[in-house]
Amino acid sequence: MSRVILIESGGVKKDYLGVHSAEPGGAVSSHTFSGVDLGATSASGVLVIGCGVSGSSSNPTALLVNGVAATQVANIGTGGLGASIYSITGQSGTGTIQVQSANPAQVFWAAAYKLRGVQNATAHDFHAATSSPLSFDIPARGVGLAFGMFNTSAAATTWGGLTEDFDTSIPQFQYATGASLNFDAAQTPLSVTNNSSASLKRFVGASWR
Repeated sequence: MSRVILIESGGVKKDYLGVHSAEPGGAVSSHTFSGVDLGATSASGVLVIGCGVSGSSSNPTALLVNGVAATQVANIGTGGLGASIYSITGQSGTGTIQVQSANPAQVFWAAAYKLRGVQNATAHDFHAATSSPLSFDIPARGVGLAFGMFNTSAAATTWGGLTEDFDTSIPQFQYATGASLNFDAAQTPLSVTNNSSASLKRFVGASWR
C-alpha cells in the first residue's frame, strides 16, 4: 500500500500509513499483520495505531509492534465490537502489528499513523464512546486522531471536526474509518462527530503535542 505523507506547517506532522483487515477463519485470540508500513525513522516520532475486533465479547486488550508491546491510550468494547488506540516509539520501516483480543474474535483491523515533531509521547487527552460525539482537548500546534468501527458496511459515515483519512469495508459486512487534523490553536474541547446510522458503533479519539 502506498504511503500518503500529510505535510502541515508547524507543530506535529502526521503521516497516514494505511489500514489492514483480516478474517483469520474461526475465532482466534490474536492476529498478526505482516509487511506493515511503520513510517520513517524520527527521533521525535510516535507510531499511533487504531484497531478493532469483532466477535462474542471480544475487545482489543494488547497490541504488539515487531513483538514490542504498545501502550493502550483509549478503549471501548461492548456487545461484540471493540476499538482501541495504541501508541509506541522507536518503530519504523516495515514490520508486524499483532492485535490481541480479550476473547476470541473473528475479525481484526488496524490502521497506523506516524506522528513527527512530537514533544510528549504520552497522549495529551483521549475519549472513547459508543455514540457520537467524541470530546477531547487538543493543545496548540497539536494533532487529533479518531477511529470508528461499525457493525454494518452499508452505513454511510461522515466525520465532523476532523478530516477523514480512510473508510473501508472489513470482513463480515463491517466497517472501519479514521480521521485526523492538525490545529494551530488549542481546542478545549474539540467535538468530533460521526453520522453513521449503524446500530452498533465504537469510537476512540486522542491528541498529541
